[in-house]
Amino acid sequence: MLPAIGIVLMTLLGQTAQARDEILLKDGRKLTGLIEEEDDERVVLRIIVKGAKGETAVTGKTTVLREEIAEIRKIAEDARDDEKAKVDAFEDREWEREKRLARIAVGPARIAGRDAIAAKGDLFVVRTTCDEDFARAACDTLQQAYEGYLRHFKLRRKGRVTLPVIILESPAAYHEHLQKTYGGTVPGSLGVYITDDNVIVTFNSVQKEEAARIRGVIVEARRKIEEFRKELLEHERKVNDRAKEVKGDVVKEAAKAKAGIRRADPPNRPALLKEVDDWVASEFRRIDRWKADGMKHLGGYRKAASDGIAECRRVIRHNEGVIREQNRGMLETLFHECFHAFARNLLYGDKEIPRWLNEGMACYFEMSVMEAGELLHGAPNRDRLKLYRDAAAKGKLPRLDAVLRGTDFVVEHKGHIDRAVSAYAMSWALAHYLSTRMTRDQMDGYVASVAAGADPADALARALGQPLSRIDEAVRAHVAALR
Repeated sequence: MLPAIGIVLMTLLGQTAQARDEILLKDGRKLTGLIEEEDDERVVLRIIVKGAKGETAVTGKTTVLREEIAEIRKIAEDARDDEKAKVDAFEDREWEREKRLARIAVGPARIAGRDAIAAKGDLFVVRTTCDEDFARAACDTLQQAYEGYLRHFKLRRKGRVTLPVIILESPAAYHEHLQKTYGGTVPGSLGVYITDDNVIVTFNSVQKEEAARIRGVIVEARRKIEEFRKELLEHERKVNDRAKEVKGDVVKEAAKAKAGIRRADPPNRPALLKEVDDWVASEFRRIDRWKADGMKHLGGYRKAASDGIAECRRVIRHNEGVIREQNRGMLETLFHECFHAFARNLLYGDKEIPRWLNEGMACYFEMSVMEAGELLHGAPNRDRLKLYRDAAAKGKLPRLDAVLRGTDFVVEHKGHIDRAVSAYAMSWALAHYLSTRMTRDQMDGYVASVAAGADPADALARALGQPLSRIDEAVRAHVAALR
């Protein structure tokens, strides 16, 4: 398992935003995005706005006149294809998500004697005291995270084991469950991965009533979109069916006329048969004009339907964003604990690794997001970054050697919470810093040394060839430069 550990730190740092087409305007402004169409008079640019984690957040189109453009700088075609795939995935992802959610089976369950709901996917089974929609959404989030980790680290699943997850409806219920089931709890924790039971336990802090109301708005907007589509298709179908029906009548009339001509067998039979064919051709042209006019008259409705669909999609995007923000903390907790489970089940197996490394990577990956089948990572962890900077400003950052040895993570009472929180922030900062500064061989050697019994702090100093004090200074400078 050691080579995989090197891969972790070699690939930790966030991916830089892909370059996009640039249009430099004569008034000094610069537009960036993907050029979709262009001719001698105009350029159509798809504007792409990225979210905090590097994911596509908003897209839109703008048309720029050639006379306003000073210069156009285009990206390479392979980069364009990658970015276009992400934009396409953004526009389709809610519909793809609906398909995934439909594949997750939901049924009754029990959690320590309490009624619950179980949502079972290919990789996880989520038992929760929250509602059915939440159960499916949490299961889907975990599966997307796990699939992302598998692709990112180029690993395969082991068997068909579904990992259990327990999500309670409140912090109180969460801590009560830990106390009753495991004989203790972790003050201030948002979630835990229980290694012995191979289970994730966390809670949902979002108000059920508000979440249900917002989901209702989303469902209604999706229903309206389907109505717009069905009505438009129905109108178009009626026009097409009527045109086909009338053409069928013409063909029947022509067949009767030709049959009569053949029975009578007049001297000018060929000319009469040609007249019938000419009549059919003329009628078909008249019917096609009528059909085209009919479709043209549908243009106003088609535009209204298109505008209605666009507005419904805007409503969906807005409200999905509200739900995502409400669930942000919990989803990041799921990504965090999911990485611990992934590391235990696939990446490291039973091998013990330094606590700071395990927690630092989990803190790093909790900011991940899936887009176009790719795991986007590396965005600064807002909470950890603030905690680190606040502690540094107050001179309360824990000692680096204590964090490396894992002693500051232990919480025996409430007085230890601040120290542990700072230790997590420092582990994240160190992992982020080392991601591009420690080679695979160096990391493999470090982990092997610690596994063989070496002191984690001394081993890291030897691996980097620097005293801990210099490493500490470098990490502080690295964090100060993050934006």
